[in-house]
Amino acid sequence: VYIRLCHGAYSKGTALAELQRQLGIGADRTLVAGDHLNDLPMFDRRYARHLVTPANALPAVKEHVAALALIGEEAE
Repeated sequence: VYIRLCHGAYSKGTALAELQRQLGIGADRTLVAGDHLNDLPMFDRRYARHLVTPANALPAVKEHVAALALIGEEAE
């Protein structure tokens, strides 16, 4: 049996935001990479402008990042 518990208000995205705050860097200077569903909270333009997934990432993760990339291109 494998179980993983975490607080609902915290994620890799909120951890990244805190790290950015402490280091004084913004989303424009941040790259995130992930391959699984628990990485999705990091893939947010509030946290990073540069988003990558490896070839073996879950299809849902690749689709999410691809959709954000299209939104980013339209905003430019």
